Amino acid sequence: MSFLRNPDNRRVMAAKAWVAEALCSPAMGRAVTRATGGVVRVKGLRIDTRSAALDPGVPAALLFRIYEGAELRLLEAHVEPSACVVELGTSLGVVGSAAARALEPGARYVGVEANPALVGLALRNVRANAPQVAADVLHGAIDYSRAAGDTTAFRSEGSHLASALGEGPGFVAPVVRLGDLLREQGVGDYTLLMDIEGAEAGLLERDSAALEWCRQMIVEFHDTTFAGRAWSRAELAARVDDLGFRRVAEYGSVVVYAR
Repeated sequence: MSFLRNPDNRRVMAAKAWVAEALCSPAMGRAVTRATGGVVRVKGLRIDTRSAALDPGVPAALLFRIYEGAELRLLEAHVEPSACVVELGTSLGVVGSAAARALEPGARYVGVEANPALVGLALRNVRANAPQVAADVLHGAIDYSRAAGDTTAFRSEGSHLASALGEGPGFVAPVVRLGDLLREQGVGDYTLLMDIEGAEAGLLERDSAALEWCRQMIVEFHDTTFAGRAWSRAELAARVDDLGFRRVAEYGSVVVYAR
């Protein structure tokens, strides 16, 4: 029944979405928190979810391998050793923990997270799961529509996973550019993890030189608009192809690239 594993099968994906919503309800999340003490095991990781900033359904999504499931599946099969992992859009550090765990002692992990309430949680999770790595998580947002040194405002839409650019109740983050980050942190060869809700279009258009030393990339593409132009996920993926990367594997909107 291989069609059940096809992420492009609309009926299957609709059914999965319905099941996921039921499994990841706030009530189920609170039950998982009571059972686990808030530290959920997933694919050999121990992920601390004890934060009021998280949607209450997140612990359940982790337990049932729905949260970042595609990224974790692809990482497990394809992550390669590198001197440094750079993650844009760290969230609570699940994907970063999985990638950092595969690094050699003395390697580095640098994450960037826009939501200030999640920066400390992400850092604790990465350090707990990859103690052999020098880890840091910076507060910032990848944004090429504003000048470096500016801030970007996010409005909350009911969940830490559902925030969007725009004024309103939420949080602000300093603008970060990948190229600037690499220079400031002294990063050479690196693996890039990227889930930044469409901001990848600006990076690919304005900062593609920062990918020169990127040896592996695991990215979730999003349909988006940048500088007045609409970008589809397929167009973004084709742009990465044009930059000299080859596709190693993909699942849904998540793609693994290598040089």
